[in-house]
Amino acid sequence: MTLREAHPTSVDESFRSLADKLAAAMRGWEAEGGEWSDEAFEALARSAFQLQYDGNEAYRRYCERRGVTPAGVTKWTDIPPGPV
Repeated sequence: MTLREAHPTSVDESFRSLADKLAAAMRGWEAEGGEWSDEAFEALARSAFQLQYDGNEAYRRYCERRGVTPAGVTKWTDIPPGPV
């Protein structure tokens, strides 16, 4: 059972919150002339990974097989790409 199946409202709220943060970051990026700080990108990438890990069972299993969990990610390049 995925987190979304167990707690659909929580996942939807988390997704909306992340979408709002990303939209605000994009507006700031445009206003700043296309520059994002490494810290801002890192925070968004880790938040997106946590949400995908919690809400997508197939992706979570893929990450677990690779030995990667949100707690173990120290930089965005540690996040496994989605399998194609």
